[in-house]
Amino acid sequence: MSRLTIERKFLDEHPGVPFDEKWHQSGLPIGRDKVLRLEAALAKMPQFECPLNHYFVDGLYVREIFIPAGVALVGYIHMFPCITTISQGEIAITDGEKTVILRAPFTMACAPGTKKAGYAIKDTIWSDAYVNPDNERNIEALERRLTTDTHAQYLERTRLRLESK
Repeated sequence: MSRLTIERKFLDEHPGVPFDEKWHQSGLPIGRDKVLRLEAALAKMPQFECPLNHYFVDGLYVREIFIPAGVALVGYIHMFPCITTISQGEIAITDGEKTVILRAPFTMACAPGTKKAGYAIKDTIWSDAYVNPDNERNIEALERRLTTDTHAQYLERTRLRLESK
């Protein structure tokens, strides 16, 4: 397959995501393998359940998590874009390639396909706001819709969503 064909296929399957040769070679976003190794290592350690709050208004769902200082965690893969806000605290976040320290107040757009790991330097309140067009309020249903566990699932669900349009 030519590079142009590979790029076109990638861009068709991942609208809005820049093509990167390293992603193509490994099949994963750059650095994802590091995040997955960290996730596997953290799974072997004692777990801490971070408290969650859920907020709804017409067409919007906000998921808020409290992350105590000293807690390391790895998030799910986002299926859809969201707006992330840190309203309290300080947290180190990595995508496996680069690490940044985020301090409240902070807001950013989060692209689909994103998976991050974090370490709370100070008690942190992190919120993700998602479009919720059918006003679903079942948390399990929202988690199934908005997140996935593996990159393969993300690619398959993205492909199916594109095919159904």
